[in-house]
Amino acid sequence: MYYAFDWANVHIVVLDTELDFSQGSDQYTWLQNDLQATSQPWKIAVFHRPAYSSGPHGSNEDVQNDLVPLLESYGVDMVFNGHDHLYERTCPILNQTCTTPDAGGIIYFVAGGAGASLYSASSSWFTAKLSSRYHLIQIDIENCKLTAQAIDETGASFDSVVIDHCPSAPQVSIAKSANGQNTVLTWQHNTPNARYELHRSDQPYFSPDATTLLQSFTPPFDASITYTDTNAALDNSQINHSYQVISYNSTNDSAISNRVAEFTFDLVTPQTQ
Repeated sequence: MYYAFDWANVHIVVLDTELDFSQGSDQYTWLQNDLQATSQPWKIAVFHRPAYSSGPHGSNEDVQNDLVPLLESYGVDMVFNGHDHLYERTCPILNQTCTTPDAGGIIYFVAGGAGASLYSASSSWFTAKLSSRYHLIQIDIENCKLTAQAIDETGASFDSVVIDHCPSAPQVSIAKSANGQNTVLTWQHNTPNARYELHRSDQPYFSPDATTLLQSFTPPFDASITYTDTNAALDNSQINHSYQVISYNSTNDSAISNRVAEFTFDLVTPQTQ
């Protein structure tokens, strides 16, 4: 039996690794269609036989060969398995290599400490945390941040991990173009899958947030973004254009950059006579 459901902004798929899940099987095709259809920002998969485990049963090669590439290609964030009676959390894994969640790595848990006799094990290349103890895993999601916490039978937390998909505020720099007539703005694309809006204000520098949308950007990750403002009035010293960049992630959480302006002024305390 396999099925899926949404809980708030999380899409959860529950698979049956005792049934055929090979490529082209009914379960595989169903999973592919389900992951393709969901628009939820968080995706979690649950099934019994682990893709990665340091326990006696070990990593399941069929799961690695058939399910893992599909989970990776559709941006699944976490996978929860059992089978081995212990607790294990992996590094974020993509293409059989430890990486980061921002790069598409999936964190795998073996959560097999629910009451049966516990197993002992030694760490593997993918192990971030390994413990032979009874436990549960608590998941807390606040918009663009997910926290997973392992809690033992005494109620104590013994492991935790955070995935943060919240956008970072860009740091914008400003300069004059080579001909001295235009304003050049530069910032770094520092949030995966983000889009950016560049806003300009023609009001005094210490006015409310910039109000005119100049352009939207969806650049490749880790790219440097440059925009040249060729507005004809830029050489008018009586107008001080100021700029801000707003970063949005896939769920429209936002972060606002520093404000930069064409001209800056030193505030001087008036001298009394």
